[in-house]
Amino acid sequence: MKLFSPDSPIGRAISLLADLVILNLLFLFSCMPVVTVGAACGALYDTVNAMLAGEHGILYRQYFSSFKKCFVKGTLLFLLSAAVISVIVIDLILASGVEGIMGLLCTGVISGSLIIVLGVMAHLPMTVCRNPREQVILCLRTGLSLAVRNTWRTLAAVVLNLAPFVLFLFAPGLFLRTWMFWFLIGFAALAYMNNWLLLRSVDPDLWMALRPVQQKDA
Repeated sequence: MKLFSPDSPIGRAISLLADLVILNLLFLFSCMPVVTVGAACGALYDTVNAMLAGEHGILYRQYFSSFKKCFVKGTLLFLLSAAVISVIVIDLILASGVEGIMGLLCTGVISGSLIIVLGVMAHLPMTVCRNPREQVILCLRTGLSLAVRNTWRTLAAVVLNLAPFVLFLFAPGLFLRTWMFWFLIGFAALAYMNNWLLLRSVDPDLWMALRPVQQKDA
C-alpha cells in the first residue's frame, strides 16, 4: 500500500481534513444572514453524520440538501434557543447583584438551568434533520432525552461548544491569533467531535437510529 494512496491511513486523514475544511467554509457562508445559523448547524452536523456513516456523496450537494431539509425547523429552534438563553443570561446578571444566601441560591438555580439548556442544544443539531416533518416540540424532547441519558458526554460537548465563545470573551488576543483555525476548520472539527462523542461512542444502536435517510447523488 502506497503511503499517500486514498486507502492508506495518511490518505484518509488528508481526505477527512479536506472535507472538514470545505464543510467549515460552507457553514460560515450559510451563517452570514445570522438567522440561518440554526439551519447551518443542522446541515453541518447532518453532513458530518453522513461522513461518519460513509454515506455522503458530493459534499456540497449533501450540505445544501440538508440545509434545505432542516431550514424551517432549524431556524425556529435557533430563534427559540437564542431567546431562552438571553432570558437566562439576563436573570443571571440580575441574580449576581443579589446579596446573601438568596443571591447564591438564585445564581445556582439559574446556572443549572443554563447548563440544562446548553445540554439540550448540544443534541439539537444532530436531531433537527433526522425527520424534517417532526414537530419542534418533539425535537426538543428528543434532545432532552439524549442529554439526560448521556449526562457526562453531554457536559463534555457543552464544554467543547463553549470553547470558542469563552476564548473570544476572555482571551480575545489568543482567539485572534487562532482565527485561521476557526475560519478553515474549527467549527466543522467541533461538529465532528460532537458527532463522535454523542452518537458513535455512546450507543451504536442509538447512533444507527438517529442516522438520517441519505439521498444518493446521481
